[in-house]
Amino acid sequence: MNATPEEHLKIWQEILDAEITSDSNPQVVYPILQKYQHQLNQEFAHRVKQWFSSQLQPQNPSHNRELAGLLYNFAIDIYNFRFGSRANNLELAIAAYEAALEVFTR
Repeated sequence: MNATPEEHLKIWQEILDAEITSDSNPQVVYPILQKYQHQLNQEFAHRVKQWFSSQLQPQNPSHNRELAGLLYNFAIDIYNFRFGSRANNLELAIAAYEAALEVFTR
């Protein structure tokens, strides 16, 4: 069963909260990823990229760098996550890296 956009955003918020409060500690983040592993797919990756783009503030580069840093940390965590679909995990990591690069450019 596919998650709705609202459910994806709720999952994403839970993951973000864990990334922030634990300073991206895999021992905190991985149980959440495992809980939702069947919903972490390309559609989820698309929603994360949409969310990220909607949160960027052209006049606030420090805010944008902070968000990109969170996305980068998530990319590392999902890349190293050994449960769920490896292909989906890699697609999520790539999508997160690509989105972060909207901010982290030369």
